[in-house]
Amino acid sequence: MRKNDIFIIIFIFLSTYFVYVQVLDYDFINYDDDVYIIENEFVKKGITGESVVWALTEFHSANWHPLTWISHMIDCQLFGLNAGQHHLISLIFHVFNSVLLYVVFRKMTGTTWQSGFVAALFALHPLHVESVAWISERKDMLSTFCMMLTLLCYFSYTRKRNIFYFYFVIIFYLFGLMSKSMLVTLPFVLLLLDFWPLKRFHFQSTNFSLGDFFTHKHLSIEKIPLFLLSALSCLITIYAQRSSEAIQSLDQLPLLQRIANAFVSYIAYIYKMIYPVNLSALYPYRGMPLLLEIAGSVFLIIFITFISIRAMTSRPYIIVGWLWFLGTLVPVIGFVQVGGQSMADRYTYIPLIGLFLIISWGVSGLFSDWRYKKTFFSSCSFIVLIILSLMTWRQVSYWENGLTISKRAISVTSDNWMMENNLTNMLVTRGELKKGICITLRRF
Repeated sequence: MRKNDIFIIIFIFLSTYFVYVQVLDYDFINYDDDVYIIENEFVKKGITGESVVWALTEFHSANWHPLTWISHMIDCQLFGLNAGQHHLISLIFHVFNSVLLYVVFRKMTGTTWQSGFVAALFALHPLHVESVAWISERKDMLSTFCMMLTLLCYFSYTRKRNIFYFYFVIIFYLFGLMSKSMLVTLPFVLLLLDFWPLKRFHFQSTNFSLGDFFTHKHLSIEKIPLFLLSALSCLITIYAQRSSEAIQSLDQLPLLQRIANAFVSYIAYIYKMIYPVNLSALYPYRGMPLLLEIAGSVFLIIFITFISIRAMTSRPYIIVGWLWFLGTLVPVIGFVQVGGQSMADRYTYIPLIGLFLIISWGVSGLFSDWRYKKTFFSSCSFIVLIILSLMTWRQVSYWENGLTISKRAISVTSDNWMMENNLTNMLVTRGELKKGICITLRRF
């Protein structure tokens, strides 16, 4: 490992820790943390035969993610209900995910600073606060950790052409799906990485012959076990959510309205990546978006897709990053509506990597022939990361407890009845009945 690699890894570790260290003093919140941990007798028992069987067989909270449950059980076994220690484990996972992201793209691309900038953006962006600071979102941390290990094993498989490494690809992918089913799109991500930066398509090989093992057909066939796992995970998840009546019917939310919300949400996520302010723990579903919002969003998505295709040969990272963003959001974009949110910051934990790839390699490419490129890129990157760190620090402060996240959500959104109910319940529990009644009456 070279000095630059060590410097970047240390920077990611220290900057992420200091931005998030305040969570070590934070409490559980009365928004899923109670259902997942505080009131869950199986989780609170720690690791027992009964609790492990429960994790593997039950569809609790409209999901099947046994490794996530076991992760919470281990925390309770070691720390009891000490919320700070639970937060610490989530923070450690986030640091590991950020470092592994750097290692993955450092190995795949052979570049240091672009890969480091992608990892630093991932580590320090305010949109990722919800996934890290919310104990119930351990599933994001754990599934992404398994995803990064899957990508590392996949890289070894493609370079050494040893089927042994592909067995570990399957194993870590299975672990990822058992942590959070959002990873169902990972086989498609691997196909994107085959195009760039791995360049496994035959037309990208300078030594291509008709007998070359790495053909388009092979790239799809080799991933059949992964596609089968993905399909199985989809079926299990749909069954779990239907059995819990978490999926809203087309009578409640018509298909046209879901599609319109999906297009608008895609652009909203991009906007929040660029300008991450007024972030909320819950964005209430607003109904059918305005026609201008729908038309503008559809136009922007088509336009960016067109540009990405045009640049596919000269700048392949654009199409890869763009399709990574679009594709990995599909499971949570709202075509199958679960819950009352129109979008959620936590859904961007993996998808934003695609946009970060475009930014990092795109900025570097714009100044490729400039003699001061490295100095300029380093200076701008440092300024951006400082700004994001300050914004993330501020965003983390809103996750101190249920009161702070509820008040913040109500202040930056409108008609957020779920968060108003959450705040009311907390105030009543604390004996502040008058304040709770005032919040309830204000809704009418």
